[in-house]
Amino acid sequence: DLTLQHESYQSNLGKCYLRLPEPQLRVPHAYVGGKDMDHLLKNDLCSPIFNHYDDICPLYISVGEWELFADEGRKLLERTRSFNSGHSMHGKVYDHMLHVFQSNGEKSSVYVKESYDDMKAFIESVFSQDTPFETVEKQGLKGDDRV
Repeated sequence: DLTLQHESYQSNLGKCYLRLPEPQLRVPHAYVGGKDMDHLLKNDLCSPIFNHYDDICPLYISVGEWELFADEGRKLLERTRSFNSGHSMHGKVYDHMLHVFQSNGEKSSVYVKESYDDMKAFIESVFSQDTPFETVEKQGLKGDDRV
């Protein structure tokens, strides 16, 4: 989210290894430019958190409680779940974890193992369902008949 309006940017500043120094805080404005920056910062092409998720594939969001982007992750998960796309929207906030904790922590960490198990279960649940192509094949359509 390019608006940088979420509380976790401040509340998790001393907990997460990521920092948003003053020059970095100006990046969103440089990225979108233009006269109507406030409107552009909320454009879904610039900040996906403002997107309409009514036709999205299955999605899994993993968030560390102590990361700077924790509030964004929570909001994105809440937002995707509010659209009834017919697909799986799953996610979890992992206690006391930092940004991208799966790659930064020890592989034996309980939370890292739990997150990998959760992701694995999500992927297995998605692939256990019929995909549009499997449904089409069951109907006897092939090749160019697929839409």
